[in-house]
Amino acid sequence: MSALRSPTIISATLIGREAQLALLSEQLAEASSGQSRIALIAGEAGIGKSRLVAEIKARVRPRGGQIVQGRCFEHDRALPYAALIDLLRSFCLGRSADELAPVFGSAAAELVKISPDLASALPQLAPAPTLEPEHEKHRLFRTCTQFVLQLASTGQPLVLVVEDLHWCDDTSLEWLLSFARELNIQPLLVLLTYRNDETHPTLNHLLAALDRMPLISELALPRLTRADVEAMLHALFELTQPPRADFVDALYALTDGNPFFIEEVLKSLIASGDIYQEGGVWTPIPSLQRRITSWSVVNLLDECGVAGKQLHVFDNMTTIAISRENLHNEPRLRDALQTRLGDRARIIDGLAAVSVIGAGINATYANLRAGAETLARIGVSTASTATSSFRITWMIPTQRTADAVAALHERFIESAPPLLP
Repeated sequence: MSALRSPTIISATLIGREAQLALLSEQLAEASSGQSRIALIAGEAGIGKSRLVAEIKARVRPRGGQIVQGRCFEHDRALPYAALIDLLRSFCLGRSADELAPVFGSAAAELVKISPDLASALPQLAPAPTLEPEHEKHRLFRTCTQFVLQLASTGQPLVLVVEDLHWCDDTSLEWLLSFARELNIQPLLVLLTYRNDETHPTLNHLLAALDRMPLISELALPRLTRADVEAMLHALFELTQPPRADFVDALYALTDGNPFFIEEVLKSLIASGDIYQEGGVWTPIPSLQRRITSWSVVNLLDECGVAGKQLHVFDNMTTIAISRENLHNEPRLRDALQTRLGDRARIIDGLAAVSVIGAGINATYANLRAGAETLARIGVSTASTATSSFRITWMIPTQRTADAVAALHERFIESAPPLLP
């Protein structure tokens, strides 16, 4: 019997993205030949947008090309030029003043106004005179565009990446649209990623405008299929035999084919010693087997119009408690639960949902365990737990709601205060 102890769970092979990778590779080839291309890569959190971008970036440098990358952050959403500032920061990183001065040229006097990194690298540089706000913005837009096009004028392919547009500030989104309108015959591939379930009006305006341009391609990344999950296990653990079907079924059901959740579940199971091989064959995974039943309950709730389409994990399979509040068809649900689970499911009054929301919570199973331990320490029992990309929700008796709110907020101090739906 050999236990898997490595904490690194990243597949060296990109699974389930063959069509998208082929399309982007084709667009990179077209950009290399002098035809500008823009690719919009959309999908939910954890679906693999950044991983797909990394695969394309790995194919750029062997062609002699260069990469310029910026990232948007949730806390910078209200900061004008935040995405451009990050793009300039990453470009300046690791380059000396002697390298930067000729690359930026006359653009440096304009861009230094918004880039602290450029100002630090070229301390003797005097900023250009400031204009009236709208004229100033127009001139900065024009300067940023000319700078990127200058980088693309070497004859070698340039890949410009801006990730997480759902958090992008409005000014940078406005620049992206004006920049896209300038593209034509430059050896330039632009990769833009965003969560298509977290868009906002300014981003929707950009997407609608880009959709009308001939150089645009849109790639919506779906969740992995069961076959993809099995292939991912083969790639991760270099299996010589197929994994047990019930193990794949449980992992697929628990994660709903989200690559990030798959990796997190496997990390958790490896750390706890629940994953091991005996004679080259996967053993049953008790903790996952229990959750197969829980997932069947979630599907049942969906069918009865109760649960949303999100990942649910019930942490107490002896008795499943479902709150009576907001049940539209309780008799149907009760009959269905009785048929499926017998006496193990109860519909009861007096449960409240306590959620912790924020970037500090990424709905990992380590967070779930930490939350459960926190509630247990103060003597609050949970009937069930549900997770989504940035939310963990516990169903608790209403008389202990305030205690649970305080304890969970203290435990997850980086997140926003817990909310009561």
